[in-house]
Amino acid sequence: PVIRPNPIIDISMVQLPEGAGPVRMTLSDVRGTVVREWTVPAGVPARVERAGLAPGMYYLRATCTDARSVPFLIKAVVK
Repeated sequence: PVIRPNPIIDISMVQLPEGAGPVRMTLSDVRGTVVREWTVPAGVPARVERAGLAPGMYYLRATCTDARSVPFLIKAVVK
């Protein structure tokens, strides 16, 4: 998966693998505390909104319905 833009300033889009879906998205801070969870329907890019997030590093985990999980890092920045 690819997230653009990164760092997140307002809204970033996550490009999920073709054919994936629905996908469960879990956003956690560096301590592992889950700050957001949502489900993205099949064929729809995932949106990550900056609103309500403190500046810092976050981990976004995408879990496909076939239980494949692809973790990647998101940097959230306040300008």
